[in-house]
Amino acid sequence: MINKFLLISAILLLGIVSVAGTFYVRENVIKAYKIPAGSMEPTLLIGDHILVDRSKASRAPNRGDLIVFQYPGKYGKYRDTIPING
Repeated sequence: MINKFLLISAILLLGIVSVAGTFYVRENVIKAYKIPAGSMEPTLLIGDHILVDRSKASRAPNRGDLIVFQYPGKYGKYRDTIPING
C-alpha cells in the first residue's frame, strides 16, 4: 500500500515539476513567435515561425541577426540587422 502511494506521489510530483519547468523555459529562455506581416520578405515569409534565444539578450547584435523587441499589441516587433562599420 505504501509503495503504491509513493509511486503515485512521485508521478504527480514529476508532472508538476515538468509543467513548471516548461512554463519557465517558454517565458525566460526560449520564446516562439510567428511572423505576422511581410515586411521582411523574401527572407521571412508571412506565417513563418521563429524561436528566440532570450539568454543572449545582453550581447551586441551581429550581421544577419534578427532582433525581436516589445511592441504594444498581440505581436512582437521584428527587425533584421546588418551593422556596417564606417
